[in-house]
Amino acid sequence: MRAADPGVHYLVGTPKGRLTRLEKHLVAQPWQEARPGVQVKLLAQEGELYVLAPKPRPASPKSVRCGGG
Repeated sequence: MRAADPGVHYLVGTPKGRLTRLEKHLVAQPWQEARPGVQVKLLAQEGELYVLAPKPRPASPKSVRCGGG
């Protein structure tokens, strides 16, 4: 296999047990703007960089207004 140029990065899920263990450390971190509209918390620990990003909320049916017919 040849190396990608630039390097390829992967985002993987963190097991629930590990996330629970890191929760108090993540809560203490400030939110940072990764790019416009995307907030993240970063935590470097155990030789890993954990990135916490809230799941975007889908628009609820109540917030979508449609013209009557």
